[in-house]
Amino acid sequence: MPDESPTVAELSADWRLGFEWVEGELKGKVCNLQRQGRWRPAWYFDLERDGEILPLYFRGDRGHAESERVASVLDHEANIYRVLEANGLPVPHVHAMCPSPSGIVMDRCPGRFNLATLDDRDQARAILEHYIELLAGMHAIDPAEFEAYGMKRCEGERMLALGDFDQWVTQYRRAKRQPEPMLEFALQWVYRNIPTGRSEVTFVSADSGQFLFEDGRVTALLDMETGYLGDP
Repeated sequence: MPDESPTVAELSADWRLGFEWVEGELKGKVCNLQRQGRWRPAWYFDLERDGEILPLYFRGDRGHAESERVASVLDHEANIYRVLEANGLPVPHVHAMCPSPSGIVMDRCPGRFNLATLDDRDQARAILEHYIELLAGMHAIDPAEFEAYGMKRCEGERMLALGDFDQWVTQYRRAKRQPEPMLEFALQWVYRNIPTGRSEVTFVSADSGQFLFEDGRVTALLDMETGYLGDP
């Protein structure tokens, strides 16, 4: 975290109210605020509480995409984290859901995200093997645990295999401004090869490969907002 960062009092009115809410909800003092440089509103920060420092992350609302199947993407993702954590998988612990600005207040997990920064290819392979182990563990969770939070099972071979894929293809085509032959080839391949005769339903993260790693191990599975119950 940087040596210089804004105090809660120095933030814009909406963020000041948000972090004042965090302080009240978590019974601590917010410090070391750092805005994450990305399109989604997000902050790294620490919480001083009972003489200890708790490293946290505020994952803000990215907005609601057209035809998105869940009423609240943030609630959807937070509930997925809760189920995965309850089953022993390494994910950020959800501390609170801030009402305004909307956001998940969760652990800031150690590690980095880009395997290409590793010079040791054996270590990179070990990390990927660990990730596959975790993925298998994710698929082994009883879907009923997710359904308890309101998640719905996909039905039919197409939906089981594709989940929200059609929705994202529609948005891609709407935004497309130039020929994309490789993408179009990949899309056509997917549609030509939808598995048949499948009925198994598990939790599927959808946006695969999103994780942090450190010392040859995955430290946290991340970005579960597009997760669904479908065919692994």
